[in-house]
Amino acid sequence: MGVLSDILRDIHARASVYFCDQLVPPWKLEMRDLDYSSFHQVRRGQCLIDCEGQQHIAGPGDIIFIPKGSDHDLTSVDGYQTGQSKSFKTMLLCGYFQFDQALEHPLLATLPPLVIIRSEMLEKNTGLKYTLDFLTEEFTNDQPGSKLLLDKLTEVMLIQLIRTEFSAENESNFSKALFDNKISHALKLIHSKPEKSWTLDSLSEQIGMSRTSLANRFKQLVGTTMFDYLTRIRLQKACNLLRTTDLPVYNIAEKSGYQSEISFNKTFKQHLSVTPGQFRKRSRQKNYDNSRK
Repeated sequence: MGVLSDILRDIHARASVYFCDQLVPPWKLEMRDLDYSSFHQVRRGQCLIDCEGQQHIAGPGDIIFIPKGSDHDLTSVDGYQTGQSKSFKTMLLCGYFQFDQALEHPLLATLPPLVIIRSEMLEKNTGLKYTLDFLTEEFTNDQPGSKLLLDKLTEVMLIQLIRTEFSAENESNFSKALFDNKISHALKLIHSKPEKSWTLDSLSEQIGMSRTSLANRFKQLVGTTMFDYLTRIRLQKACNLLRTTDLPVYNIAEKSGYQSEISFNKTFKQHLSVTPGQFRKRSRQKNYDNSRK
């Protein structure tokens, strides 16, 4: 699944932990209008998760993953019996994953609104378990350099979560694309050089597959045509350059794989409903507003 690293790099995944503490019942955490993915792990106790009409009880060790930033509530569980008292404290570890998503990537689109990884599965995934233990220790101890370490560890955790959800037994098509030698190779080539003039012929020759087989299998597993996927990756690269550089639009068009500024502007507006110039202005205004908060 080497292409997973390329995908997460291109959508500029970043992450961190923002909460790790004990909650005394009755308590409720309301998550609304989020522009990021969330995760919560029950370190001790229990909680009720309510997300898009789905309600589940999460117990010690369980991980709650909200990939699409859906509104959700976490609440204390009434009447939980510990054998000693009906009143108990719940310890939660909470964090976020944020992406540059001018255009939603098929990887994120294929994830469900709510994923719960139960403690029994976590016990079998020692890497993920150790990462969560380390995150909890770092956040609670607050040592020098903890912020940077928390950010990096949480980014590692994102990969571990996606690996767990996109295991070989998972039935979603995009997970099958990541495990398919031919299609994952095609994805890696596109991500490595999106500016190249890829065609079905040139790509199929590179991966040792017929043109027709590539077209059919790519659409079946990735959920979109090769050309649509390539356009999405090119525009994602263009958006990043518009946000982070002062390069003129014609130069960004060329670096993103477009032979003319006119065709780039037309494709950009068709998919994002604004011109490249308007996108750059809006992004800079948003960054300015965020810096003043």
